[in-house]
Amino acid sequence: MNLSGFKGVIFDLDGTLLDSERWHKRVEVETLRGFGLESTVDDSERYTGITYAAMLGDLGSRTGIAIECDRFMEAHKPALIECVRKSMRLFPDAPSCLTRIRLPIAVATNSMRWYLDAVIEKFPVVADRICAYVCGCQVANGKPHPDAFLTAATHLKLDARQCVAVEDSKNGVTSALAAGCHVVGVQRDPKTDLSHAHTIVSGLDELG
Repeated sequence: MNLSGFKGVIFDLDGTLLDSERWHKRVEVETLRGFGLESTVDDSERYTGITYAAMLGDLGSRTGIAIECDRFMEAHKPALIECVRKSMRLFPDAPSCLTRIRLPIAVATNSMRWYLDAVIEKFPVVADRICAYVCGCQVANGKPHPDAFLTAATHLKLDARQCVAVEDSKNGVTSALAAGCHVVGVQRDPKTDLSHAHTIVSGLDELG
């Protein structure tokens, strides 16, 4: 997709730039088990692209097991940081895409700042090329609400309508559309419904 005519690009992080979703799901399952809630990696698919608070709220209403978000994050954090350091990788097409795009770049993610800091520490190309970061803890409403993309555009000193948003999840596409971005869906998983995106690509090498 040709980016001419746009003034900025806002990337999702997990599943778009970072090959991390499977690790998130495994750690989520292990953490939930510690609170007495049995789930599977397949169960966690339904929560891709939403906040932990929203996930825990839905699980509580469906199972009757209430888990406070702060307690969940306290148990979840060490294992997830360990996964970043030892297991997670950028998708092969991500570094070249970030260096090829000459527009200002932001990241809009539902993830917490401590997680993003671990990613930045491990992958210098992320720190070198990205001008602004918006985490779930910085906005009133996480994806699928538009807040993260609207805030990211503001950090780039742009209107969201001047930006391309790059997402891999249905909830992320919904969020970016609501913000007014031109939305590119990256079809990392053939089962993911990205049909509402303006453009669908098979990989980041199609952006430039």
